[in-house]
Amino acid sequence: MIPYIKTEQGVSFFAGGRSHAISRESKIYEEVVDAIRMGAGESAILDMIEREEARLNKATQITDAISVKAGQVFHRDQPVDLRLTEYMIRMLDEGFDLVPMANFLENLLKNPSYRAKYGLYDFIEYGRMPITPDGCFLAYKAVNPDYTDIRTGTVDNSIGAEPSMPRNEVDEDPDQTCSKGYHVCSFDYLPRYSHNNGRVMVAKVNPADVVAVPRDYRNTKMRICRYEVVAEHEGYYQERENFLTDTVVRSEAQGSFFSEKVFAVELLYDGVVDSTEPFARLNEAAERYEELAEEAEDNPTGDGFEIGGDIYDEIRLVNQATGQVILSVSAE
Repeated sequence: MIPYIKTEQGVSFFAGGRSHAISRESKIYEEVVDAIRMGAGESAILDMIEREEARLNKATQITDAISVKAGQVFHRDQPVDLRLTEYMIRMLDEGFDLVPMANFLENLLKNPSYRAKYGLYDFIEYGRMPITPDGCFLAYKAVNPDYTDIRTGTVDNSIGAEPSMPRNEVDEDPDQTCSKGYHVCSFDYLPRYSHNNGRVMVAKVNPADVVAVPRDYRNTKMRICRYEVVAEHEGYYQERENFLTDTVVRSEAQGSFFSEKVFAVELLYDGVVDSTEPFARLNEAAERYEELAEEAEDNPTGDGFEIGGDIYDEIRLVNQATGQVILSVSAE
């Protein structure tokens, strides 16, 4: 049995000529603890660690600019210490696709405001606002029946409109509740500003364009210098439901902004998708992909492999929001 000590934080042990520490949050924590409990040799436990390190290294480079190394998020080799990055580490371990969050972080780091950079994610989290694949977020905006803004009646807020103004003309003082600039809000703030003969729109906002989050409404509204109107919440006054919290945002190219299932396992023959299984989470889709890949390996045919009585020549795991092929296996 290897020398070890188990604490509230995790388990520490000596193997392979050096010390190791596995935290409770680690994906292999339970596996390692069980192995130590059963008296496994150090080679078996080191294999677990090497396998986990290989998994993390494989997922290290999220985008060209954002990577994860040893539990730390980096932007072009510089460590980033924001509360957002803590969630990114957890999401990576839970099997989520981190590209949207990485794109969000890249956009956020372009924001010249210190307050916005360090405080925006509180607004996103508190308001339960979805993050889009290109790293923006969705918020609400109450407008007049003719789609103009409530304050001046001059700014068009119909779907497809992209209002903008110089950033230096937006009040950046968080102690000023109502001041110059465009405003968007969370669902909880809507009853303060909307009215039954008006409309509620969905605004897509780039984190780089956020100027101020007023303090006195507890992270429920903000001032920005630019946004795009992408949808209308037509049922708000009848249902009063926050429909953004129940959805996962997809790309505009697919014709819909809202879908629960983004990841898909596809079975193909001669380049044509014959069967598709959609999943909401990447780890669920990956498990199904691995099951089918193993079945394919066990059932080769002359021109492909047999799965469920049908012949296919390729299996793919695809992020339908981005079009990215994450994993694939081919009979060739």
